Amino acid sequence: AEMQLTASPEKELLGGITVIKGKARHVYEDGQDNSLYSEISNEREEDIDITLIPYYAWNNRGVSEMTVWLPRR
Repeated sequence: AEMQLTASPEKELLGGITVIKGKARHVYEDGQDNSLYSEISNEREEDIDITLIPYYAWNNRGVSEMTVWLPRR
């Protein structure tokens, strides 16, 4: 299925910016051992809501983490 994304103006965020909203597939592993090169087992997927904020605005929101999305397939 193709991901559907929608541009959404957020007037209250940083004086007004446009974010992108949609759904993504979260892929995770049950019982992951957190080693760098572990075998993938018990892989699970679920749909999650996402809000993508423009990169230029990332560091203007206070202390937070940046998530990097990498395609698995």
